[in-house]
Amino acid sequence: MTINKKLYFLRHTSVAIEKGTCYGHSDIPLSKKFETEAALIDAPPVALVYSSPLKRCQLLAEKLYPNQTIIQDDRLKELNFGDYELKRWRSLTSEKATLWRKDPIYSSPPNGESFSDLVFRVEQFIESLPNEPILICTHSGVIRAALSIVHDIPLQEAYELNIDYGQLIQISN
Repeated sequence: MTINKKLYFLRHTSVAIEKGTCYGHSDIPLSKKFETEAALIDAPPVALVYSSPLKRCQLLAEKLYPNQTIIQDDRLKELNFGDYELKRWRSLTSEKATLWRKDPIYSSPPNGESFSDLVFRVEQFIESLPNEPILICTHSGVIRAALSIVHDIPLQEAYELNIDYGQLIQISN
């Protein structure tokens, strides 16, 4: 996809949840390091700020852009892990879980979505944006999807990209 927009994607800062827990659509709190981590982010000047409605993104967007209206968009939520939300990754041993973990690109957890589903909704979001500099505060899955869309990265390769907490990635043409 060719875009003529200056887009900045920002992953939320670290969260207060035990490592190894599957979370996506769950609204979990930010870690106690939030203020310190947020202070390290060099927020670019933008015309608009969009955010996932989940608190971990919304609070960061509000912190970095206190004088701007933050536009919430459900399409910016993390991958929906359905029945696996808030379960320990190592506990996902059922046959369905094994099949999903072998092909997360096109299969989905029960009552959840596949990575290709996420890519579809992120593409719709990007296409709907005005041609202005925009910051999008969101999740690693959404950022991976956006990189796949804009830079034509194969889905499996994009799915495996590492996006750090608080990482800012500029996508523009």
